[in-house]
Amino acid sequence: MTPIFRIFDLNLTRIAIAMCALLCAGCSGGRTITLDEDIARQSLTKALDAWKSGGKAEDLQHQAPAIAVNDVDWSHGRKLVGFQVNGNGTSDGRSLHVPVTLTMQPSQRGAAAIIKATYAVGVDPAIVVVRETEGD
Repeated sequence: MTPIFRIFDLNLTRIAIAMCALLCAGCSGGRTITLDEDIARQSLTKALDAWKSGGKAEDLQHQAPAIAVNDVDWSHGRKLVGFQVNGNGTSDGRSLHVPVTLTMQPSQRGAAAIIKATYAVGVDPAIVVVRETEGD
């Protein structure tokens, strides 16, 4: 190989390494995501208390700190009459996954629906509560 081609190959290698480094950094700009488990638990409880008291999930986005909530039953207007957080949950480093037993308003036949669900709660860069499972 002539010296000019070696320089060309070396530059291509450097460009490829630089592109891989940029792709690996992603959109986070190298910022580390942190999970404060206490804030995550408090946020989940605050969201479920709001649902139980008849509030709307959208209302939590206008409070400080804002909480974005996604729960299919809540968004469809089902009434929550009770809930129990089952344990401290497990962390994947970005989100806290918390098992919760939900008690929904009795149906027309008079039987309350008991649903076992898991919520994923992230707190960085924003507080987000998402129901992962649809229950039993």
